[in-house]
Formats: sequence, C-alpha cells, structure tokens
Amino acid sequence: MLKNVQSALQVENRVKQMQVTMLIRLRNLLTDEQIEYLRSASGD
Repeated sequence: MLKNVQSALQVENRVKQMQVTMLIRLRNLLTDEQIEYLRSASGD
C-alpha cells in the first residue's frame, strides 16, 4: 500500500514540475505589453 502511495506522489510531483516548467516557458514568450495587460486584468 505504501509503495502505491509513494508512486502516486512521485507522479503527482512530476506533473507539477512539468506544469511549472510550461508556465515559465509561456511567461518568457510574453511581451512587456502582454505582461502589463495581464497584471492590470488580474487586479495586481
């Protein structure tokens, strides 16, 4: 049972790592104007 939980947690951590990597890559593609628009639209 513990082995299954550990395996599931490893997969979950890998998915989260891939999501963060994707978000960083997308962020690096945005222009300054796009970043400013997103900041103003989100209320920050």
